[in-house]
Amino acid sequence: MSNHVGVRITVLEPAVAETATARTATCRFAAESTRELPRAHAGTVRVGALETLPSGAHPCRLLKHYAVERDAYDIAADPGRATYGVTIDLSDESVAQGAVYLAPGCGVRRPNEPVQEVCRRVAGVFARYCEQYRPPSIRIELGDG
Repeated sequence: MSNHVGVRITVLEPAVAETATARTATCRFAAESTRELPRAHAGTVRVGALETLPSGAHPCRLLKHYAVERDAYDIAADPGRATYGVTIDLSDESVAQGAVYLAPGCGVRRPNEPVQEVCRRVAGVFARYCEQYRPPSIRIELGDG
């Protein structure tokens, strides 16, 4: 008997929502596995970006937080199939308050990778997590007294 766990994830509906203070990427995952899938996962993913400096724009990498949550209506369904909602924080980063010597607009790091690529990267990390996931086997019950 093989211990290999097969996980297949399909990325659906990648999009970016922007407000005055934040940029958030969203997508959905349709996941299938030979074993039970987790309810949620959170982590960081590396994203390509451009940093604006007095000498010009330079490529850099940023670590951005993401959260993967199983859809509420999907919890009681088949444990080997699930759909998930994914949010990824893609807000700009700037230099700390103390750097007054930089010209306005300098020191800002802006993610410039396509949202499809970022969602695909998160799907890869989440698939590896699903391969290693084991449902909790510990149960604690409170007795009377």
